[in-house]
Amino acid sequence: MLHINQQPRYQMLFHDLQTVYATRGTPCSHYIAGMLMATQIARGISDIERINLNAIVEAARYAK
Repeated sequence: MLHINQQPRYQMLFHDLQTVYATRGTPCSHYIAGMLMATQIARGISDIERINLNAIVEAARYAK
C-alpha cells in the first residue's frame, strides 16, 4: 500500500491522491489528477507503473 511506504516520493504521491479523493466530483479533481499523472510520467515511470497509477487515480476520482 502506498501509505505504508515511507519514501518521500510515495509520501508525496499519497498526499496527492488524498487531494484527488477530497475533491472528487469537482472540475479541479480532473485537473489535479492530470497534474499528478504528468508529474509521475516526467519523473520516469514504466508503462506498467503508469497503468497501475492511472487505476488508483481513477478510483480516487470516482470514489463514493
